[in-house]
Amino acid sequence: AGRPRAKVTRMKGWVTADVEARSRFDLTHDLGSALDHFSQIRRRRELNRDALYRQRRPEVDRVLEGFEWDLRGPTDVPTGRELRAVAWNIERGKQWEGVGQLLREHPELEGADLILLNEVDIGMGRTGNVNVPRVLAEKLGLNYIYCNYELLLSPGDYFERAHGVPNSLSMHGAALLTRLPTSRVGAVTLPELTDKFHADEKRLGGKRALMCEVATDNGPVTVVLPHLDPFAGPRHRAAQMRLIVDRVE
Repeated sequence: AGRPRAKVTRMKGWVTADVEARSRFDLTHDLGSALDHFSQIRRRRELNRDALYRQRRPEVDRVLEGFEWDLRGPTDVPTGRELRAVAWNIERGKQWEGVGQLLREHPELEGADLILLNEVDIGMGRTGNVNVPRVLAEKLGLNYIYCNYELLLSPGDYFERAHGVPNSLSMHGAALLTRLPTSRVGAVTLPELTDKFHADEKRLGGKRALMCEVATDNGPVTVVLPHLDPFAGPRHRAAQMRLIVDRVE
């Protein structure tokens, strides 16, 4: 109650956000104690019967389908040259300062128009509870759109449990950093091979493909940031890609 809302349109497996109505939107929540409670539940069927989960389910779904963005910075529509894009799985952003320095200083990476980042944390103890897409965008002088995938119910995977820092927002997803004007944002939910509620890195939610329409001197271009299931076989990953291609069309 009282939290700022973004205008979001939901269709089956597909969510869009109106980024033109608000130039900035922060995705936040007050689910902390509820997430601690959910983390103690062992089975999905027990979770679905849990009274607190049923009460907080609308807020959980809002965050899992949510976006965050800041498009208030300068934008540029390059003319007469190729666009430059960088794609990088930054492994939660645990080394976000080094990532930012490399993107700013490396001769092959600096000045990119589009930076597509997978495995991006917001409010995770393993990354110091930093808002990783925001600090990277500020460091590089770019705008950003973050697409949330999951609410983490654990400190991280097997190798990330010793940091001793509680999660604040417990969000994990993907982000596009851009210097191009952005007019439309959406995401398509990708089918999961296994329920990550039972995974070593216990979580709610699942991967989505972020889609953003950006302006170029040749007209609008749809930029897609997928993160396919690394634990699935080729047939399942092909099914995920088919959904993405269908939505682009």
